[in-house]
Amino acid sequence: MERLRGRIIGKAGKAREQIENLTGAEISVYGKTVAVIGGIEQTKNAIAAIDMIIEGLPHENVFAFLDKKKKEAKANMIEYYY
Repeated sequence: MERLRGRIIGKAGKAREQIENLTGAEISVYGKTVAVIGGIEQTKNAIAAIDMIIEGLPHENVFAFLDKKKKEAKANMIEYYY
């Protein structure tokens, strides 16, 4: 359990911070609980990333996934307004 917490948080909180920056959701890890607060898409993407980390995928793959999702969301927003 400690290892999973450590993977989600990362060294000095870098992994958690990176997930928050790429999704826009807020993440809190306390004991055995991981809380995610944000909009629907933000929360969905953050939970998917956390699940990927728990499954053991490398952080770089998770961050690449989130970066792709962020670019898709931006493209959809531009498409919506223009």
